Amino acid sequence: MGGHGGLNILPQKRWNVYNRDNKLKVARDEAKHAAEQQELQERHRAAEAQARRKLLLQRARQRRAEALGGAVEAGSDSGSEEGEEGPGQQQLEDEQQQQQQQQHKRPRHQELAEEQQQQQHVEEEDEVLQLQHAQYQQQQQLAQQQQQDEAEPQPVLEHINFWKEQEAKAQHPERQKEQRDEKRRRGNPDTLTSDARFDESFKMAHGLTGPKPWYARAINPKAAAELEQEQQAAEQRRLRQQQQQLRLWLAAGLQQERKQRQRGSSPGAAAAAADKAAALARLRAERLEREAAERQRSLKATGQWVPGTKRYHSSYGYADALKQQGAAGGAVAAVRGAAAAAVDGLGQRFARQLADYKNLHFEKVLAVDKQKFTMRVGAGMRVLAVDKQKYTMRVGAGMRVLAVDKQKYTMRVGAGMRVTELLPAATKAGMSVQIGSLPAYAGLTLAGILATSAHGSGDRTTNNLADTVLAVTWVDGRGRIRTSTRKDPEFKAFNGGVGVFGVVTELLLQMTPASNTQLITVMKDDKDMMGEINRLLKISPHILIHWRPDAANFKAFLVRPAPKSARVTPGVNMTVLPSIADQATMAPMVNIWHTTLGDDSDMSEFLCPQVTDGSVKAAWASVKGERVANVTGPTNNLAASECDEHCAWNDRRVFNGTAQDAEFTIEFEQLAGWIADVKRAFDVELREGGKAKYRCLGLGYMWIRFGQGYDGITATTSGMKRPVYVQSTWMRSRVGPLYQMRYQFVLDLIEELTLCKYKGRPHWGKNFDRTFTHPKCPVAPLYPKFGQLLALSKQHDPAGMFKTKLFDRMVNQGKFDLTPRCSALNKCYCSADVHCAAGHKCVPSLAFPGYKLCKAAMKNEPGSILPEMLMAAVNAV
Repeated sequence: MGGHGGLNILPQKRWNVYNRDNKLKVARDEAKHAAEQQELQERHRAAEAQARRKLLLQRARQRRAEALGGAVEAGSDSGSEEGEEGPGQQQLEDEQQQQQQQQHKRPRHQELAEEQQQQQHVEEEDEVLQLQHAQYQQQQQLAQQQQQDEAEPQPVLEHINFWKEQEAKAQHPERQKEQRDEKRRRGNPDTLTSDARFDESFKMAHGLTGPKPWYARAINPKAAAELEQEQQAAEQRRLRQQQQQLRLWLAAGLQQERKQRQRGSSPGAAAAAADKAAALARLRAERLEREAAERQRSLKATGQWVPGTKRYHSSYGYADALKQQGAAGGAVAAVRGAAAAAVDGLGQRFARQLADYKNLHFEKVLAVDKQKFTMRVGAGMRVLAVDKQKYTMRVGAGMRVLAVDKQKYTMRVGAGMRVTELLPAATKAGMSVQIGSLPAYAGLTLAGILATSAHGSGDRTTNNLADTVLAVTWVDGRGRIRTSTRKDPEFKAFNGGVGVFGVVTELLLQMTPASNTQLITVMKDDKDMMGEINRLLKISPHILIHWRPDAANFKAFLVRPAPKSARVTPGVNMTVLPSIADQATMAPMVNIWHTTLGDDSDMSEFLCPQVTDGSVKAAWASVKGERVANVTGPTNNLAASECDEHCAWNDRRVFNGTAQDAEFTIEFEQLAGWIADVKRAFDVELREGGKAKYRCLGLGYMWIRFGQGYDGITATTSGMKRPVYVQSTWMRSRVGPLYQMRYQFVLDLIEELTLCKYKGRPHWGKNFDRTFTHPKCPVAPLYPKFGQLLALSKQHDPAGMFKTKLFDRMVNQGKFDLTPRCSALNKCYCSADVHCAAGHKCVPSLAFPGYKLCKAAMKNEPGSILPEMLMAAVNAV
């Protein structure tokens, strides 16, 4: 089979020139031809050398004959070339003696000429001898080489492996590790497709490996058939009994009716029927009342009850409370953005008071006092005009676009506008928001984002809404309408100022021309997490990381401006916070997970692979409902996502849970140490140094995002060099009257460690009261310019109407309340057992003994919880 998924038969054809057999035949022919050519060249060189030798010998004989006057020729005729003695040898010697006698009579110049000829003859003979010696050595070398070739065995033709490179890559340790990780993540490859995008689904018991417990083992087919027959027979018997019972009731009813007809109609029968109906109604009402009372007791036990609302109190459940009270849809939307950013932190007390108001509307006048010339208006109002003579004000909704300047690429919008409304409005105007400037959750209002210093991600570049705001229109505590620009101190104080000196009504935003964004998604293990982060930041400064320390991996989403040549995918949208409307209900399992003390390794081994994979399976973007990892789309479509009523923390049908957030801002140079401490908290505290390797936290993950320093007052990045946002987000059940979240002590440790050891600045809208009122780690001193915020509050709001009690406690460095179960309610960090939930004790941390945690004695009992959990899931389905 070919790698492309089809049948590849071309390499098997005999006529294919790249066929394996044909390649071997060509190699053999080429080797044979090369050997023949080499042998021919050797013979040619030997013949040429022999011819040159004969020519030189012939020339030497001629010169000798001329020098000796033909004596050599005569001697050579009668003897051999080597001068053997013959019949003319005596005559030759006589002639030589005569020549020697005559030499004394020849002139001197003739004698010199003859000596010169003899010297030349000697040199030629030496040249001939050297040439012969060289030829002899060459012949000896050829002979030795030939002997070695004959002695050595002939090379055997090797098999040519065309997939050698691919096999080497597949056998590489890193590739093998990736394959193991992929197999562990995706499960059984026999039941999966070749594309991982189609396999990313949260399926119970999918891909489990190793021996299975008794309740998950496959039964004997014969026994299964018998069991099915018995079940069918039992069902038939039950149906027959029901039919028989119905016939009996019908017969009894007919018989009674006949008797009544015979006796005549009786008023007592009608009264009996009425009494029966009333009794049934009373029973039904009592049952509903008992169920409601049980829910109230469960919520009151943990302080989660909002009086008069019958709704769970959290940053998002509060918006549900407003909806139940009859608030307008715009009010619910605004509260979910602005109040949700602050309700779990500074706005918690304010939220409880606001929930008691009936008929709350965000977009109209609520009350008028003509004697004091005062008006109470919704926070989403926009002041359009003021008539001081008539003491009137004209206001408008604060959730719409007020003005657009297409030349300067600016938009003036109402502060109550949500991000979900801003993005389509910008697209309609032909503009885009700046990449990395908005939070991932699009359900927030612009005023709420600005007040709590909410942010996106951008390492030393745009990462905050305040980076794009040019001017702020607001109303102070004296009722004056003011406008502040970037050079004004009030402008800098609005970013993270939690609205303590005025109400924002309008924002002037700097947009950009319509642009496209490129998304890159990578999955890495956290062995060298800091090194991986540094490498990813070189690709793009806009990075969002989801990290599961208990699974030792993280997913990074990188966004950057797309090149002009990039192909834009139509229909792409950001879904990093996806809707869970189509998922099966898991609320009973989540409730058991969080409300049952004790450990069950079978349960953990069953759920942990699904929980960890399901936590990081969310993709940044989707196209027509299909998740995509790498894509290019319009910037406004990939800026933020909204899941409304079907977010994981809103949809009660699926999880019946809420999100528990805690976020801090630290310096980039502290990030490596913080990552190491978080790993230690999971390894030593959660898994007890390897004794409880099966443990994992529930649905959720750690976030890591990046920012830049800001010249502000109380923005979490004010005065910092290279800030990093670290966040912890986990799902917890809405029920659980006596128990805190399972393994809550790990999150409490990381939260307090980040606050106290790393001097992390808590996010103004994602933390609890205890974070801002820690007696040993106060928050106000973390901001050198905090006094400027207090001065502006006193200047513009002398009556202090915009302050909250929690803000005053933080300013005065008040301590959190040490009350029973305050740690379970996230109101304190424990110092005694009474501060913990039932069944828990306040003990020193195993990883960091300087911190105390609420922990239960969780003994591992395999199979103690999982059957109950599975039965609850089956009943829910």
